[in-house]
Amino acid sequence: MHDTENYLTKSMYMQFLQCPLKFKLAYIDKMPVTRTAAQIRGWNVHLFAENFYKSVKIAGNDLIMPSLPPEFLFTDFEELEMIKNFIEVQSDRWKALMHEDDGIKRFFPVFSEKKFYNHDLRLKGVVDFSFLLNDSAALFELKTSKNDTDTSSVFKELYFYKLLTDKQLESDYLGVLFIRSKKTIVEKINDEKLSTAKDEIARVQAQIAAKYFPPKKNEWCFNCDFKRICPIWK
Repeated sequence: MHDTENYLTKSMYMQFLQCPLKFKLAYIDKMPVTRTAAQIRGWNVHLFAENFYKSVKIAGNDLIMPSLPPEFLFTDFEELEMIKNFIEVQSDRWKALMHEDDGIKRFFPVFSEKKFYNHDLRLKGVVDFSFLLNDSAALFELKTSKNDTDTSSVFKELYFYKLLTDKQLESDYLGVLFIRSKKTIVEKINDEKLSTAKDEIARVQAQIAAKYFPPKKNEWCFNCDFKRICPIWK
């Protein structure tokens, strides 16, 4: 039996890279963190996307959505726009795949919101989606952020997913759908980038074990829950 309590998640990894002190206060000291409207919006859109693949029906050229349960009665305009965009992207995907012999198989995800553990690397987490692509699997992230140009942090997350799932899933591609702009980016997994990600994750784990938590000024400081106690801002 493995003790997975102290395994690193993608969110913990990205938080440490952003600011080690904030990581400590949130994940080790367990100080309360405010859930922002953007985070709640993102959670709701992910919930919709997961439910979409479980309930959508295919009728020729069209995708038919059944009546949605009450939890999907959105009132936030931005959420509604992203839901609309997601449905449009999936409709376009189906029109591109419908004449392929394995179109249905490639349209629906291999899995969605599935939990994985990598006991060798001491990682754990939930992967958004995986789809078949060129006879292999592609790990996909759904993003609700407004910035769809700086993809470096997104692919850090995706390479984390690759390492997380490496023992259980053979995947050759990583992809992201920016739902606001309906922009999809897919890249073939690069061994050098994968090795760099593995080294960086190991370095983060070593710094956590060594209790190395310096503050780090970054673009998110302005609305940080811990700004009032941060040495940088005193």
